[in-house]
Amino acid sequence: MTERKPAGVTIESWVERQIRVAAERGDLDGLPGAGKPIPPSPVEDDTGWVRRKLEEEGLSTDALLPMSLQLRREIDRLPRTLADIDPRAPGAEAEVRTHVADLNRRIAEWVRAPSPPVLPIAPVPVDAAVARWRAEGPAAGAPVPGAAPITRPVREEASPATVTDDPRTDGSRPPDREVIVYWRPGCVFCQRLRAILWARRLRPTMINIWDDARAAAFVRSVADGDETVPTVVIDGVAHVNPAPKTVVAALRRGRPA
Repeated sequence: MTERKPAGVTIESWVERQIRVAAERGDLDGLPGAGKPIPPSPVEDDTGWVRRKLEEEGLSTDALLPMSLQLRREIDRLPRTLADIDPRAPGAEAEVRTHVADLNRRIAEWVRAPSPPVLPIAPVPVDAAVARWRAEGPAAGAPVPGAAPITRPVREEASPATVTDDPRTDGSRPPDREVIVYWRPGCVFCQRLRAILWARRLRPTMINIWDDARAAAFVRSVADGDETVPTVVIDGVAHVNPAPKTVVAALRRGRPA
């Protein structure tokens, strides 16, 4: 029988002590389910039927995201989406323009009546999107030759990926301590990073992925197929949307004494 809690001892402290003592005695060893994930709760929540319906229909759970996050994700995935349209097909360019115009229409509707979370979202330049679609052709989204294969986004808190090939069009290999920032117009996070660096008189190599198809493909190769920017290469390691202080510290380390 479990002894009673002494007076003056909090419930939390008493429970923690009981667990510790039981673990020391070995009472918790070899319990059923040890080391396995917690099974799903049998209690149905308010949105459980929605998830089941999406699974039955084979639809993406992106529909459950707030509209601002849906739009941001759709912008990042736009090159992959347009890559499915064959430039050689009749009316292909009109289809691309219609798709981008529809996206911009939904962006404008959200901007007029934003719902939380409120994020900086700008329309996609139609002509620039068409030009990139034509330049990249059916092979858009292919990994950069020689680049390290990546199967998940490279976040600052995750294990970063080593860059084995510089995607700049001149093919030159950057110095190991060079900092390269990949960005695109309309990206508020890119503008914020650049403003912070400029204020500190730090000048990294800046590459606009909308002007460089290989750079865009490189970003996709380290961001799970999305064009998430800013993506920064520091000492040969790719970081997707790193904290500005990380970039500042890397640039200051590279300064001559």
